[in-house]
Amino acid sequence: MSELFEYHEGDLPLLISVPHDGRRLPDEQRERMTGAGLDIPDTDWHVAELYDFAREFGASMIVANYSRYVVDVNRPASDAAMYEGQVATGLCPQYTFAGDPRVSRALLEIAEASPYESVLNGRFKGGYITRHYGDPEREVHAVQLELAQRAYMNEVSRDYDDELASSLRRTLRQLLDTFVASATVQ
Repeated sequence: MSELFEYHEGDLPLLISVPHDGRRLPDEQRERMTGAGLDIPDTDWHVAELYDFAREFGASMIVANYSRYVVDVNRPASDAAMYEGQVATGLCPQYTFAGDPRVSRALLEIAEASPYESVLNGRFKGGYITRHYGDPEREVHAVQLELAQRAYMNEVSRDYDDELASSLRRTLRQLLDTFVASATVQ
């Protein structure tokens, strides 16, 4: 197996985790998968590319290389539900899917002012990574941003759309600027 993830160390106290953009499938697993599984429909397509500006911004980045159908790195090892109503697919999925108020408020203001729809703690309320590593009392803040693929790519062809992505990147940059500023204010 090749590298499980790619890691870029930045100089800001900001880590961007991209746990579901990986697309690699080991041959042994690929042979046992259905057509639906081989299509890896629950992939967060091109999210690492969408955030590639964050490296220049000074953020650290960790990006999974393998599909969440190999292992979903945003789930606890026990695969226990993290919140009521969570759609559970398993740590090694066999099925498809058919914080701090100061930081949350600041990010929500930016999101609501953007041309995109936004919701705070709606369908998703943070995965394992944000819950396990985030610790606001120790000034370790974590936020999970879920993005609609139609905002930056063609959902049919799965091609990355530079024009759509450029607009979204402006909003993401504002969110990251705000996150860093609000998480470091004493």
